[in-house]
Amino acid sequence: MSPRSYQGAFAAQNFGESYPGYKQRADAAAASNYSIELERASSHYLSAASNTHTGSSLTAFTLEAMVYKASLPGDGEFFGLWSEESTSTTNKGLIWRFTRVGTDYRVQLYVRENNSGTRTFSVNWTIGNTTTPPATGAWERWSVKWDVSTRDCEHLRDGVSDGIQTEGSTVGFVNPTRDPLNIGRVSAAGGHYWNGRIADVRLWNAAISNANIDANKHVYLVGDETNLTHYWPLNNSLEATTSALDLTAQNGASFVQSMGY
Repeated sequence: MSPRSYQGAFAAQNFGESYPGYKQRADAAAASNYSIELERASSHYLSAASNTHTGSSLTAFTLEAMVYKASLPGDGEFFGLWSEESTSTTNKGLIWRFTRVGTDYRVQLYVRENNSGTRTFSVNWTIGNTTTPPATGAWERWSVKWDVSTRDCEHLRDGVSDGIQTEGSTVGFVNPTRDPLNIGRVSAAGGHYWNGRIADVRLWNAAISNANIDANKHVYLVGDETNLTHYWPLNNSLEATTSALDLTAQNGASFVQSMGY
């Protein structure tokens, strides 16, 4: 049986077979077409239970999500996708966000191993500008990966690379130990909420190959794939399929029937 592809915005496309080793969910044929809608003005976001996080000591990772931008950030604004951080003196954190700096629209990855700044790096990928801005009102698969062995960071949109950035610090791992995981918000202190919709969030404990990312960008996973540590389809449910780290909708965030698998 061929893997079930996303419907809705992708209904007219044929995404072919899944990458070898990947599986289709047994219940994919019955899956509906929901995503979580997050309104920035209403401070919508998703969070894990208080003081819980993915708990991963990562020497490499790939983080992915289907994203729908209802609007674009203004200069100096941050639209948060993922945040795991703490405010302790041994702060460790992982932040993935979308921003505008001057005329450039950028995706940023921020990794911090302590609060002193001596074990921190931040990398940026420019994906448009005010003359040619990124599209709104359309779904994309965003993927970001990092490998400490090479210090290479890469961002992809719909399986196409935005380029490799090599960080020069000596950060060795990420293991947030205090504040909860947030999806659709950067941090409790700063707010910085997403504005649009999010679905199919994945965290892998390896730097997945670009071919693998591209082949599975529109495939609904089983949840037991090798190196997949956390998976939230967000298809009318806040449950995780790979762990007990279920999510809670905050400030009225709700599902809309806008996209499926």
